[in-house]
Amino acid sequence: NERNIKFIDEILHTLEDGAHLTRIDTYKSKTSKKPILQWHNDKAFSGDKVKHNRVQNKLFSYKLFIHVTETQKNNGCFSYIPNSNRISILIRKAFRKGIMDYSPFWNIEDFSKILRKKEILNFADSYFPELNEEIKIFLKISDKLINNPNCDDYSIPCKQGDAILFDERGFHQGGIPST
Repeated sequence: NERNIKFIDEILHTLEDGAHLTRIDTYKSKTSKKPILQWHNDKAFSGDKVKHNRVQNKLFSYKLFIHVTETQKNNGCFSYIPNSNRISILIRKAFRKGIMDYSPFWNIEDFSKILRKKEILNFADSYFPELNEEIKIFLKISDKLINNPNCDDYSIPCKQGDAILFDERGFHQGGIPST
């Protein structure tokens, strides 16, 4: 609506020289018992069978969500799993280095299956041992979210005007707009 457009325009006028907007997405959903978007990480090519150059870690974006309305756990707010971007970077490196054959890893189920593979765990243990604990934590979290899709432990409620900046390689979702 007109008020939201004016609000976004005011925010965009505060950007410093050199900063630019490349795309605007909007999400408005009817009341539902399903998430606006399921748990996923961006540029992981769900369904593709071909290893893309975009598996490269240098081709990614930080996304900025500016809330034009208030969001709560019960009305579709954004959710993010902390440090999941670091684990996504690990898997992308493993694909690039030929540690294992590429397979799509857009959704959390596919990603978790890949992360449990011996090749990935050995790769992490040998080259990125600092991620071992994060991997264990992520797998517990992903199991919880897969088994309980209504879990809102990682929801980030926001007021109008709040902004969230995140690495799109991390796992995120649009929550369940139940009210």
